[in-house]
Amino acid sequence: MQEFIDSARSRGNYRRLYLLMDEVTGVDDWGVAIRTLHGRGALDDVTAVATGSHALDIKRGGERAPGRRGAVEHWDWLMMPLSFRQFVELHDRQLFERLPVIDSFEPARVYEAGGEAHFFGDRLQELLDRYLMTGGFP
Repeated sequence: MQEFIDSARSRGNYRRLYLLMDEVTGVDDWGVAIRTLHGRGALDDVTAVATGSHALDIKRGGERAPGRRGAVEHWDWLMMPLSFRQFVELHDRQLFERLPVIDSFEPARVYEAGGEAHFFGDRLQELLDRYLMTGGFP
């Protein structure tokens, strides 16, 4: 990371650098590397964003960096996948508005709503395939 930061700084007169690190949870003790860079001053005027698929490891890495996180009030965001209904709303608003809402667990109403949704089967299947491929993220 140090080499990347040095290289980026040498290529231009940037006031702030953005260091985007994906899948840091695959690197043992990634938080130690961040703390070390911070201690050396290498992260001055750098916004570092760490992402990964193991939410607890990301959280622990951030918690182990007290005083190194700048002055922003809300740092941590946990991004969860959309529900399928939310995904449909985002990708096909017209279809979403025509879909029945199942707001009860009464078998007769659920059966009736399923029958109504059946008319949109091909489009729903297409969206479900996309939903499963993306893990529910837009």
